[in-house]
Amino acid sequence: MPTTTATTLFFDVIAEKLWQGLWIGLQVVTITLLVTVVLEFASLSTVRALWKEQSSSSSSSSSSSSSSLYRQAWWYNIRNQYFMGVPGLAVGLVLFCRDEGEDSSENNTSSLRLVILPALWTIHAILYYYAHKLFHTTPAWYRFHKFHHKFHRHVPPSAANAVQAVEYAAAYVGPLAVAAALCRPTWYQVQVAVYVLQVCNLLVHTPGLEHWSERICPPWWVSIANHLDHHRRLTVHYASPTLNVDWCVEQWHKALTMMNPKTVVGSKGNHHHNKGQ
Repeated sequence: MPTTTATTLFFDVIAEKLWQGLWIGLQVVTITLLVTVVLEFASLSTVRALWKEQSSSSSSSSSSSSSSLYRQAWWYNIRNQYFMGVPGLAVGLVLFCRDEGEDSSENNTSSLRLVILPALWTIHAILYYYAHKLFHTTPAWYRFHKFHHKFHRHVPPSAANAVQAVEYAAAYVGPLAVAAALCRPTWYQVQVAVYVLQVCNLLVHTPGLEHWSERICPPWWVSIANHLDHHRRLTVHYASPTLNVDWCVEQWHKALTMMNPKTVVGSKGNHHHNKGQ
């Protein structure tokens, strides 16, 4: 009997956490989509240019038109956010998050709590960088990323989450899940982390703010110009949407060549080769 009671209590707690995660996840993605709409209206010139370009480039026999591309982008936003993002957040709450009460224990100092959010973003940024690079350098994976780069000359904010399901799982949900598993944040910390990631992802797909971001973004942060350049040229600026891992890797290589001058020539050659792919 005690075993049955304990088992029932365990599943009740799991169910409660899942419902809590689903409810908060719905709030997070709904707010994200509302912000997307606001930024979309702020980028109407880009949307119109995209529409005009697609209309002029599509032939009568083409199955893809500007309207169908744009509608598909919004469908991917809704599908990814509601049908993958919300369940992902709910499951993440159950598997990886600590209870809020645990965060106030003696073992969790204020300084440690302050480190968790930057750690989440840093781990996410590194994992996203390598996942994103994999999508570009491996043909078998690039086919899942190709749709996102239909937005190349004109990139509206709605393109931020307009990716295929495989990419959304591997490059959007996956890195955050690993970061949460390693950092064991509270649910509140996960919400803050997700909001920041979502807003930054939308901003780097907002051309109207490109000049503004160039003025204020330090080199170690992904600017809108960085990411829009990636959409145009494909093989540069893989980092997104927070820490500029491209810049960090470049600084790391510079430090290595300073410590070992014999590798300077080879490192420079590799560096220029990568930029010219």
